[in-house]
Amino acid sequence: MAADLPENYEAKLDAFQFIVDVTTDWEQSIALDGAVGDFVVFARKARKSGR
Repeated sequence: MAADLPENYEAKLDAFQFIVDVTTDWEQSIALDGAVGDFVVFARKARKSGR
């Protein structure tokens, strides 16, 4: 998520490489730990690449 005006990021487009690289299509998600209303830890397996 980019929480600013687009023109403030135009000079730093390389900062968005992380967003490009992170998989958003998951084959499997497993909750490893968590506390209701506090946090959750997931392990996820990317669809197709298996990462």
